[in-house]
Amino acid sequence: ITCTREARLDGLVGWFEAELAAGVTMTNSPFAASPIDRRPLYLPVDPLPVAPGDAIGMRLHLSPATGAARWRVEVASADGRRRGGSDHH
Repeated sequence: ITCTREARLDGLVGWFEAELAAGVTMTNSPFAASPIDRRPLYLPVDPLPVAPGDAIGMRLHLSPATGAARWRVEVASADGRRRGGSDHH
């Protein structure tokens, strides 16, 4: 994800959209007119300042057997220098 403005990153939100057949989809997007009854996933991070051009990268590991999640977020400046990161499990 590339930042377009200066802000503070507190977390990331994720959702899905699935095409079940041509023209038939389901989603839990908070922007959808009729989302399914499943909350989007919110992954908090240690607050990190971001600036225009910064790149936000994320790795996510979910364990279906235990329901455990682990994620790491990295912020790098437009020239590739590491600006910060956050690791959670």
